[in-house]
Amino acid sequence: TVSSNGIVQGVAQGTAKFVFTTSSTLCISDTISIQIYNSPSVSIDYNGDVCYSTNKVLSANAQGGLTPYFYSWSGPNNLNSSIPNLPISVHGNYYVTVVDQNGCSASSSGFVYQSYVPIIVNPQISICEGQSTNLIANGSGSPTFAWSANLGNSTSQQVTVYPEYPASTYTVTVTNSIGCSAVA
Repeated sequence: TVSSNGIVQGVAQGTAKFVFTTSSTLCISDTISIQIYNSPSVSIDYNGDVCYSTNKVLSANAQGGLTPYFYSWSGPNNLNSSIPNLPISVHGNYYVTVVDQNGCSASSSGFVYQSYVPIIVNPQISICEGQSTNLIANGSGSPTFAWSANLGNSTSQQVTVYPEYPASTYTVTVTNSIGCSAVA
């Protein structure tokens, strides 16, 4: 279809033939063929959760169009880069545009949240062999908890431990409502 201001829409990939006529006489004034290319698409892969972490890399996943692709990233702190896999150093909004060999482009954006750091609360710093103490995990964003196997893989926020001499190690994975997780 052609809009009143001459914009053509709904034409599939391939070659399209356009016939131009004059409005006063309805006579054909010209015929041209236009090559229509398949546009690329792009999405951002967070390579894990959507929270910032050390060595975090965002990947531009481009499809369609004609390879090779040219990449253009922008983001926090005036970031500009032209590589497909972008190492990042801060949280914030990231934008990528992909241009294929035909000059067709696609864009995508994504947000990387601040790093997620749960807190383990243990009011007792030292205890005697055979005594117990409670460990409490805290996190923001309606968290879920997964304690280590030596605590029976408990999913409770609080666990009671009986440390063995000379030391015992316990871990908990805390995951918030947006899928960011951290181990403490």
